[in-house]
Amino acid sequence: MADPKIQFYHSLSALLEAGVPILRALPTAGRALRGPWRRTVQSLEADVRQGMTLADSMAQKKRCFEPLEVELVRTGEQTGQLAEILAQLSQWHEFLRQIKRMFWSGMALPIFIIHAAALVLPLPILGQAILLKKGDVSDYFYSAAGILLIFYIPAALTAAVVYLTPSQGIFRKIYDSALCNIPLMGKAVVSLALSRFAKTFAMLYGAGVPIIQASEQAVRNCGNWLVQQRLKGGDLNTKKGLPMSEGFSPMVDAEFREIWLVGEETGELQESAQRLGTLYAERAETRIRAFARTFPVLIYLLITVVLGFMVVQGFLAIYGKILSP
Repeated sequence: MADPKIQFYHSLSALLEAGVPILRALPTAGRALRGPWRRTVQSLEADVRQGMTLADSMAQKKRCFEPLEVELVRTGEQTGQLAEILAQLSQWHEFLRQIKRMFWSGMALPIFIIHAAALVLPLPILGQAILLKKGDVSDYFYSAAGILLIFYIPAALTAAVVYLTPSQGIFRKIYDSALCNIPLMGKAVVSLALSRFAKTFAMLYGAGVPIIQASEQAVRNCGNWLVQQRLKGGDLNTKKGLPMSEGFSPMVDAEFREIWLVGEETGELQESAQRLGTLYAERAETRIRAFARTFPVLIYLLITVVLGFMVVQGFLAIYGKILSP
């Protein structure tokens, strides 16, 4: 089923592009939606009928719309480019959805393997409880739960850091920095953050947002604190009237900085930013796929080591006394 926000932006953009007035376009776009999103669009329509701008109405619905979306819609209303902005927002959220779907599809096999291992590795305990009457069957389930907790506890802590802590908090800074240094996955995270920065800047700058405001918002929207620090100098340079590319940290890819510089020199910064957004999105996708292929191999190796240890331990338990002098 299509994401309701993507569907809403796409439908509203198509209607406005065809010349349908917004007061007729909103109910038409909302008609295909269901549940909370349909009610949200009905609320947007009611607010616009009362004289409120679409951006102001969206700003009141913080659970549905992010500040970046509100800023872009406001700019689109002021410049007469609302249809184009809504189309870009639809493409932006489709891009984010594809990245998430690709990541979780890649993690499906490792997650299955982990759960299978948690059930298989403690089988000797179950065998002893049933066949040899040593211990209790519940010990098997405790062992399986203990193995799963090794993975679930870090996952829960990660989710807590991502969703419950401030984006600039100390725990988020530590998490983002550590994430960027994980083999394969770290490079994917950096590429994705650079792509988000470039795509956000291209949308804002192309919509007529002043470069200072566009760069500041793009840095905030890149999604990773460590990458933000590497890009922050570019934002500071724009406020001084200097080229953004000269302010980027040397830790940012030389290719990224060079393409950005060419955009500044040729006056085609929006096109260069859009090109970089696409290029680094493709690199992030490639690296996530590589991580998804490698991670199961690591899990296999870990399970093999544990099984080998259990075999040796069982061998010593059975034959240790016989072999000992």
